[in-house]
Amino acid sequence: MKKRLFTLIELLIVIAIIGILAGILIPVVSSSQASAAKVDCISNQKNTMTALTEEMAATDQRLISIAQKGDKSTWSKYLYDNSKLSDTKAFKCSSITYLTDETNPAEDAEALNNVFGVISSSETFTYANDTYTGLNFKGTKYTKCDGKIIAPSQLFIGCCFTAGTPYLTATTSPSLPDAHRGDVNIFCLDGSATSITLPASGKKQLNYYMPKLGGAQQITLSK
Repeated sequence: MKKRLFTLIELLIVIAIIGILAGILIPVVSSSQASAAKVDCISNQKNTMTALTEEMAATDQRLISIAQKGDKSTWSKYLYDNSKLSDTKAFKCSSITYLTDETNPAEDAEALNNVFGVISSSETFTYANDTYTGLNFKGTKYTKCDGKIIAPSQLFIGCCFTAGTPYLTATTSPSLPDAHRGDVNIFCLDGSATSITLPASGKKQLNYYMPKLGGAQQITLSK
């Protein structure tokens, strides 16, 4: 009995069906991967804030962002030098492609810059016989703004950040990367981390507060 072969039309129909299925499945898989990366990023931000909180407890509530030394150490370098950070994988955004894939600071100093951005200010203080730039959270000056009490969950500390020097300058309109398809993950003083959808410019904006020299200021987050 002669075997029946597929006709050209039948082959084209099969190819079309495969194309339709691929068109349906690829966005679903991509969306699932993006959601997983966002969740992983939030977990990393909580790890970061936990490490920072532990260090603040050891430095009398000082958040050190830059050491005033020749190497201009950042917060990540300070944690690394004090054995609080060994692998930067748990301190950076899962959705951002960095210039280097290194995660071990001992092998690649650039790895210490491939981490979340943390707020800094021009406030300087002396601790353990060294001078640092950062924020001294001892007292209540960073928890008030125009006479209003600011909850720690409203006080912006850091966010997803692209490669470069990982500290953020206090400003009323910080520029945040669109790291998660229109969303950005931020973490606050209470240790919480959340994903927020950045509204378009001119639309209703999201209001948080940011510590700055001598107090706190209200900021607006938008694209």
